[in-house]
Amino acid sequence: SSKGRRAPQPPPLWRSLRILSALPPGAWGVPALMADSAASPRPPTASVRSRSDRPPEADGDEVRSMPSGAVSFNVESFGETKLRYFAVEFVGAFMHTLLTSLFRWTDHYQYSDSFKMLNPGAFPTVAVGCQRLQPNASSCEGPIFRPLAGSTLPRNYMFSCLADGLSFICCSMSAPGATILPQFAVLYCLVGLKRANTFLPSIFGQYAGVALANFLMYFLLRTAIGFQTTVFKMSPHEVQALVEDLFGLTFPEDDVSNEYAFLYAFLSGVMVAFLLTPMLHRCAGLHPLALDAAKGIAISVFQAGFGLNGLGSMPNPTQWVVTAVYLSSLGFQPWTKHNYYALIVPPWAPVCGVITGALLY
Repeated sequence: SSKGRRAPQPPPLWRSLRILSALPPGAWGVPALMADSAASPRPPTASVRSRSDRPPEADGDEVRSMPSGAVSFNVESFGETKLRYFAVEFVGAFMHTLLTSLFRWTDHYQYSDSFKMLNPGAFPTVAVGCQRLQPNASSCEGPIFRPLAGSTLPRNYMFSCLADGLSFICCSMSAPGATILPQFAVLYCLVGLKRANTFLPSIFGQYAGVALANFLMYFLLRTAIGFQTTVFKMSPHEVQALVEDLFGLTFPEDDVSNEYAFLYAFLSGVMVAFLLTPMLHRCAGLHPLALDAAKGIAISVFQAGFGLNGLGSMPNPTQWVVTAVYLSSLGFQPWTKHNYYALIVPPWAPVCGVITGALLY
């Protein structure tokens, strides 16, 4: 019988900072195959042994042919490589960014003047007849046609929070082990659930996934955005605001300073660590599908509370940096808007908040 492989241990530097030590290795997105192999030895297989009688699953062994001609592929050897973390984060970030961008475009299209002009009758109309009763008073009455056509039940923002949580669930199941957000990657490494040397491959994978999603969204929306800007004679400032909103760059209100926005994003990072860490600890023994659903619910609740309420937000550093670079290449100026908000708040405040929240917890 082959010997079971030991679960990956956290670096010595983070041993004193390890949180949730009772969590199994697969609770935070580490592949379940790794956890199973760490807990129990593998059943015997019909693979050919070497002269030293080592099992084919031992570290460093080559893939050997089975007598029937099949190939015994060692999945764990790929699951522990940096390339695997890069690929998983790339897929997760690409799918999440593309889905949320399409959600924002759908919300904009359904309730914009362009939709009403191209789809007549899909918004409320009122047939009002007025009678003058006095020189300074009139009485108006008339039927309302299609009163619910233009209503937003539930509100658009709440729908976007729910859609964001659902997309997070789907991406977590489609790319097992993906953290999707840099804040979560930092948190996983801090608590010892991911090795420190997997952090950079994960971040690079997220950057590549967001860049590809933005590139695809540009080709999907450039004709529609060009149509709106031409028909409605939008100014350059309005065009930039529309493009930034569709690509997920949301700036604070004009009366909110960058210092306040930084503090708000920092506090949101602390709160997301307080929200997700105990929730994942209690859900550690659930099925992976239930665990991903729990994470998605937590993301939806967090977005509804700390999202776009005029005071600031918890921006995704990867999305902000990549999208700002991409929009700059298109001629926009996102870096200098709101007193260089893109350089001050998104790259630093959320990550610092998550680190502080993890240490405090």
